[in-house]
Amino acid sequence: MLVNSTNSTCILIFIYFLHLPGGLTCQNCNKLLSNDLDYVVEHCKLCNYGSRPDKSYAFVCFKCDYHTYYRHHMKSHVRIHLGVKPFKCDLCSHCSNELGNLKKHKRIKHDFEG
Repeated sequence: MLVNSTNSTCILIFIYFLHLPGGLTCQNCNKLLSNDLDYVVEHCKLCNYGSRPDKSYAFVCFKCDYHTYYRHHMKSHVRIHLGVKPFKCDLCSHCSNELGNLKKHKRIKHDFEG
């Protein structure tokens, strides 16, 4: 195989973006992913390189061995990898990746019932 400076430059740029802090790469297909939650969840459904031995593997995580049949479970799981915490406490600065965790926080830290 002939390697020229254009190929070398492209390879270096690819490696640079692959290892950017916050850069996401699918462990199954090595595709560089946007850190948009819905985009990543859709990739977890459509990636052809993840092992799917049965229908419970409808969604295969891009980052770990987690899998699920349900989109909302994968969306919640991917939030962990992305560090997305959309549920904010209205009584303090605490944020959570799941509504149930926020409710638990409010019950424990703020004696909140409801």
